[in-house]
Amino acid sequence: MQRILIFVKKHKIIGGLLIVAIIGGYFWYQKTHSTTAQAQYVTGVAEKTTIAVSVSTSGQVSAENQIDLKPGGTGALTSVNVKAGDQVKAGQVIAVVDQSNNNVLLAQARASVLQAQANYDKLIAGLTGSDLTAAQKTVTDAQKAIDNAKENVEKAKRDYNTTVTEQQQAVDKAYNTLLNSGLTVVSNNLLSTATMTLSGSYTGTTEGQYAISLYDTTGAGIYYSVSGLGSQSDSVNRGFARPLGNGLYITFGTSGTLYSFTTLTIDVPNKTSSAYYTNLSAYNSSLSNQTKAIQTDQDAIDSAEDAVVDAEENLADAKLVFEEKLAPADNADVTSAKASLLSAQASLQSASNNYNNNNLKAAFDGIVAVLNNKKGDQVTAATVVATIITKQQLATVSVNEVDAAKIKIGQKATLTFDAIEDLSLTGQVVEVGALGTTSQGVVSYTVKIGFDTQDESVKPSMSISADIIIDVKTDVLAVPSSAVKTSGNMKYVQTLDSNRQPQNLPVEVGISNDTMTEIVSGIVAGDQIVTQTINPNSTGAASSGSTQIPGLGGGTGRGQTGGGGQFFQAR
Repeated sequence: MQRILIFVKKHKIIGGLLIVAIIGGYFWYQKTHSTTAQAQYVTGVAEKTTIAVSVSTSGQVSAENQIDLKPGGTGALTSVNVKAGDQVKAGQVIAVVDQSNNNVLLAQARASVLQAQANYDKLIAGLTGSDLTAAQKTVTDAQKAIDNAKENVEKAKRDYNTTVTEQQQAVDKAYNTLLNSGLTVVSNNLLSTATMTLSGSYTGTTEGQYAISLYDTTGAGIYYSVSGLGSQSDSVNRGFARPLGNGLYITFGTSGTLYSFTTLTIDVPNKTSSAYYTNLSAYNSSLSNQTKAIQTDQDAIDSAEDAVVDAEENLADAKLVFEEKLAPADNADVTSAKASLLSAQASLQSASNNYNNNNLKAAFDGIVAVLNNKKGDQVTAATVVATIITKQQLATVSVNEVDAAKIKIGQKATLTFDAIEDLSLTGQVVEVGALGTTSQGVVSYTVKIGFDTQDESVKPSMSISADIIIDVKTDVLAVPSSAVKTSGNMKYVQTLDSNRQPQNLPVEVGISNDTMTEIVSGIVAGDQIVTQTINPNSTGAASSGSTQIPGLGGGTGRGQTGGGGQFFQAR
């Protein structure tokens, strides 16, 4: 290094160029040898284990070893099985509160569990042959219903056409009868005394008048000419029916006189006749009947067509159900069925607890010191039915209202003592206070724990710490709680892909404690999951480093990882 400095002093230009080259080389090295480290991952294995969930609390060893027995609800005592001074054994039933309602609720809860379990098992097992047959039959029946509905539409249309024809014929007939009402020949010449008789029936479709003129221009006899509703012209042949047109005939009698230049008229219809109004009413009725009959048949067509639409929708629904049955159950359906089963099981547990809480049992061996009630008495959750004293040691602890709702009589507990190092005893909950106390806005309840074994070194009023186990699951798939992450409503864990990059896998979780979380679905035992991510570039990361310029000294360093499992560095 000394020689380099002397060289620089003697050769200032060359030295300057050398310095520039060194600096440039430094920046080139910085660019091509970045000190930014990649994220590192610690993994662990998802495995079967036992998870216990507990409530931690503290209290003191009771100075008096007695327990008050209180019912879990309100009702009448149906039996009292002891008297004051009796010796009792742990688990002995002291008294029973009316269980009529609890029996019903317990039976309903059991039935709900069976139904939820059956639904869940059926979903997991998939479609059976009978299910497939039933679903296929539904589709077939729906197709037949469409065919029947379409046939009904065609029949309704045929009936409609028949009704239109028949009703039009009835209207036409009534109208023809109306037009033929009281047809009479009227003469304007009183000197023509011959009788004139009409025959036949008017077949036209319009109202109007026949005008018949008699004339004699040849001296060969009288002729007639018709205008208006008719257009006939011929000789009058007395005694024979002569045509007027549109179905009417006139017969001139053989007796009496006929004079030319006589005009005869026939009004169609004859509105002065008594038959006219009767026939008019009949005609109007036929029109009304026609409208009603046609509308009825049109409604029948509309109804039949609606039935086709409904049948087609039913077929679409049946096909959808059939396809859904063929498809395997998706995660959402399984999750929902599982949740329903867990809910039903929780309701059963609650109903069972309520039932058991109305059976007042001795929590330990002892003597009935006080008996306050007899059979038939009404009691509440605050009623002390009996007091039992024992030589068994008790611990009294306080829990908040949230944890109190989870604690039940009979739950196991682990006890440690501040004054006695390394001593750990087990016990069980023997009493949960029914009435809470409020201090600075916090509601707490008293819980008593009976010791499973007696230790002479434990003295009254000693401070204790208790872990009350409220839930235990054995042989469940679990991962460290630190491995479970949350995004919105989704829980997920991470695994490393073939390039050792993390990928998210959604999971369904069960119970958890401070260290482990149950995995219900999403991964299987043996899967490698990320339990810790280490970012060396973040502040406080477990890594460090410096840059070395070749020929000028220096060095590099890397921090070490902590924790267990395998260690990977991302590339």
